Amino acid sequence: MLLALDGASNFPPNQKLEYSMKLLPTLIAAVFAAASFSALAADAVTAAAPVKTEAAAPKKMTAQQEKMKACNMTAKEKALKGPDRKAFMKACLKKGKKDSAAPAAK
Repeated sequence: MLLALDGASNFPPNQKLEYSMKLLPTLIAAVFAAASFSALAADAVTAAAPVKTEAAAPKKMTAQQEKMKACNMTAKEKALKGPDRKAFMKACLKKGKKDSAAPAAK
């Protein structure tokens, strides 16, 4: 419904101004609500699909990480669990340190 402020409206002259004064804040609130909703929707889309700024290059593992990976694989193959796995991992990692320290001592 359009607001008709001319003589063709059904409102008495003293209510025309009152009606328009009530309608204006309502329209402004509706515009702000629509703008807020669209901004929130845009933020939700952005948060749901984060933009990757760097290329997904695999990071190089350190020597310690490589030892841990090898020892974990061996422990998994042997199906070690609990204290047996803990003792194996400790020995495996120490063994790796001795092997890497030997060339440096020569």
